[in-house]
Amino acid sequence: MAVQAYATVCLLFLILPSLVVLAMSFSSDPFLAFPPTSFSLQWYEEFFSDSSWINALGKSLMIALVSTALACVLGVLAAYGLDRSPTLASGLMPVLMTPVIVPIIVVAVALYGGFVNWGLIGTDAGLVLAHTLGGQLRGHYRQRHARRI
Repeated sequence: MAVQAYATVCLLFLILPSLVVLAMSFSSDPFLAFPPTSFSLQWYEEFFSDSSWINALGKSLMIALVSTALACVLGVLAAYGLDRSPTLASGLMPVLMTPVIVPIIVVAVALYGGFVNWGLIGTDAGLVLAHTLGGQLRGHYRQRHARRI
């Protein structure tokens, strides 16, 4: 019972700020204010009527979908290969443990340096590769630290 209460408190702690921002987004005030003084859809109208926002949303969704697909495929292939080959698993385990040892900001700075050399800064391919790598690192980190119940 205590675990459920703790999980509920944690969930509320994570969700409530988003709900406050969502409520503020329906305000007719020129600046964000909580609680909203009146109801309006002006901010959504401005968002959906501006082509630069729509283009940014489309690019974000495209990068998210491609990165997710690549991360899933690479993760499944890596898991399959590591499960089938103990020698490969023992050789790659130090590399796979880097997310536990190296902070993600260090990985990001190193990735930036590599992307500068490869000419991937500011490209869609660079964003997809960075998000795919980030998904792999975070997924492996979560898997290694998952608590067994």
